[in-house]
Amino acid sequence: DRAYRDFDKAEELHGRATKAAPRDPDIIHNYAVFLEESRKKYGWAEDHYKMMLRLAPKDPRLYLSAASFYLRIRRNLDQAQQLYKLALSHDKNNCKALLEYALFLERHRHDQPSASRYYQRAIAESAKGSLETKSEALLQFARFLNDKAKDKDKAEEGYRRAVAMHPGHMPALLGLARFLELDRKDPAAAERVFLRAIETAPHHVDLQYAYGKFLHTIRGDLGAAATCFRRGIEIKPSDTRCIGAYAQMLYKHDALDDPDLADKYFRKAITDDLTNVENIVEYAKFLENTGRSAKKAEHYYLMGIKTDPSQEQYWAYAKFLRRTSTEHKPVIRAFKAAINAAGGDVDPDLHRDFADFLEDEVNDYVNAEEQYVLAARAAPDDPIYLVLLANFLVDVKNKPTDAERIFAQALKLDPSHSETLANYAVFLEEVRKDADRAEAMHLAAIRADPADPARLRNFAIFLEKMRKDYDKADDFYSRACE
Repeated sequence: DRAYRDFDKAEELHGRATKAAPRDPDIIHNYAVFLEESRKKYGWAEDHYKMMLRLAPKDPRLYLSAASFYLRIRRNLDQAQQLYKLALSHDKNNCKALLEYALFLERHRHDQPSASRYYQRAIAESAKGSLETKSEALLQFARFLNDKAKDKDKAEEGYRRAVAMHPGHMPALLGLARFLELDRKDPAAAERVFLRAIETAPHHVDLQYAYGKFLHTIRGDLGAAATCFRRGIEIKPSDTRCIGAYAQMLYKHDALDDPDLADKYFRKAITDDLTNVENIVEYAKFLENTGRSAKKAEHYYLMGIKTDPSQEQYWAYAKFLRRTSTEHKPVIRAFKAAINAAGGDVDPDLHRDFADFLEDEVNDYVNAEEQYVLAARAAPDDPIYLVLLANFLVDVKNKPTDAERIFAQALKLDPSHSETLANYAVFLEEVRKDADRAEAMHLAAIRADPADPARLRNFAIFLEKMRKDYDKADDFYSRACE
């Protein structure tokens, strides 16, 4: 089945096995998985999942497999939750069941307190298991602490404990590397972990894929990234992640530049795995960006939503419609669908994008303001969203008093936030005409980020306009250009 992709032969063998042992739940389970994943015969697969549970009504493993089917294929959250509970009712200390149910509560019920409790129960129970089991439980809770609890220090501690527990556990090494890359913004430390992992397991396909993504997105080295993805395909020719990622390199990297071959790789990746939403959406972007077919691009954006009806997929579709549609209503519907799909955990940048669309293209300032406010509420510890709201209030709504109040809130959150200081300086300069306070803020912004040319350039403009100090202005213009 998976090695040779001879589905007819695989089905013949599954049929012979079930005929020889019609009451063996493991054989029935294997056939159900084949029907689901290879044949896409979901009705038959569901019948066999039910049959397997009737034959082994106390096996947590089988309940977890059936729950995954109802979650991924049927999108039936209630049925999936019932099956998770049944798995735990037959083995309340089953670490795998605890982890999968915690993940379900986190991502689908958005019940973070309950999810946290189940993750911690899994860690406690994992003490009785293998090093890999212990490491995996620590890893999943670390990811949760980072993604949902927004506690980076405890998350990093968890990632490092997971690696220390089992230094050869590849998911833990990858988790730590990705955390250092994306959340600590420390690419050097991330790369050290990647290289250590490669030295430990040079033929690990997940590692080749993850390091290739790092080289692409962080280092900007598309050639080296393409090499990693090709190596991943050599290690495992059926790995659709590497196939799809290599397709991206074929049209993004000038040295490779083969859009026809990229198209071929994208279609293979999607045909072989209809559940990989990243490949589906990247193919939609490829079709759009290369001008091949906007209609086909829309088809694949919608396919991405069908595969994963999440905030991210509706958001990608909203941005596509914003670029291509001549009507506002479809774009508004897509943005609203993205917000609804988030289930209360909306990315503040989604609110910001929606606000920007409403402000710039619809001229709906009432609802734009609401979205800016929601963005700030969604990220209460990040002053940048308060800055965006303040700029909107002064530039569009002509409410300088309200804007100054919002700037004050942003500065209270982080008195040394360069973006806040710089924007407040321009406000004091252009709106309040308060040259002394504006100068103080410009200088504070430069101290906060002395390498940012925009800060130096803004101060040069201030010196030129407000102070008429042209020599000093020239000096700061020169520093901005260095």
